Amino acid sequence: MIWSNNTRVFSLRYVHAYFNDQPTSFLTFIPTANTKNLMERYNILINGLTNGFDLYANTSQTVEEYLNYLNNTTQIESFDFDVATSDPLFYNYTDLEIDWQGILEFDSDRSQYDAVTNTFGLEQRLSDPTETRTTATVSISFADIINAIADYQEANYEMSFAVRFTQWRYYIINNSNLTFESLTIDSGENNLFGEATKQTLDNGQEALMFSSGNNTLPLSDAPKYQFNLVANEQINGVPQEQARSIVFRGLPNANPNNFNLIEENQETVFVSPMYIYI
Repeated sequence: MIWSNNTRVFSLRYVHAYFNDQPTSFLTFIPTANTKNLMERYNILINGLTNGFDLYANTSQTVEEYLNYLNNTTQIESFDFDVATSDPLFYNYTDLEIDWQGILEFDSDRSQYDAVTNTFGLEQRLSDPTETRTTATVSISFADIINAIADYQEANYEMSFAVRFTQWRYYIINNSNLTFESLTIDSGENNLFGEATKQTLDNGQEALMFSSGNNTLPLSDAPKYQFNLVANEQINGVPQEQARSIVFRGLPNANPNNFNLIEENQETVFVSPMYIYI
């Protein structure tokens, strides 16, 4: 419930570029011990929303007066939360360093104001690994809330997460023994995939492998790309655009549940393998 005599102190939202439809719920905010005690002692309420929350205080004072009172009384200077994810694939589709095992830190001291949305975007910082299993922490200081309301009438904050880009690889396995003069992947004007190379899979099967190479593509919770496997007739070894047929329409898009780490040109690359049987 929200009290009749309530004042919204600040709002916090989060977004992730992996999801096509916003808002999406995948984080849980847990007040730290100090913040939890503060909330219980001074009747501070969290109104949970799909992608964040609003924090309310049961007071007739202004936010500045109220927060100064809390600070003078308790010596606490910020609202602090541990953040946990309910999605086991979060670390796969989020743009994080390879093998990183630390905590994502968000702090109102490190933020950028967006006049269009009247929101402070919280800068993400990677901390060193710790024994805790918390995904992230977020700290909203009293002073920053007071200054935001003084300058912009509201204190709105947002956590944003970038999506991971991977190299997409299609492995074409010709189980039907059909004969094709030339196979290509039609990816539109950008021509994201080069010529196929012959590969032997771990199970001994032969495959043609198409790779996006340096053209890494973003993961997404819903298909964003319409790629087709196309057969081209050739004249003197040159594929003929006017004589082509679609062998596989709508190749699958990469899945964050399935990727490999490989060494390529002395760099570690995230690769999304997809196996197509024709």
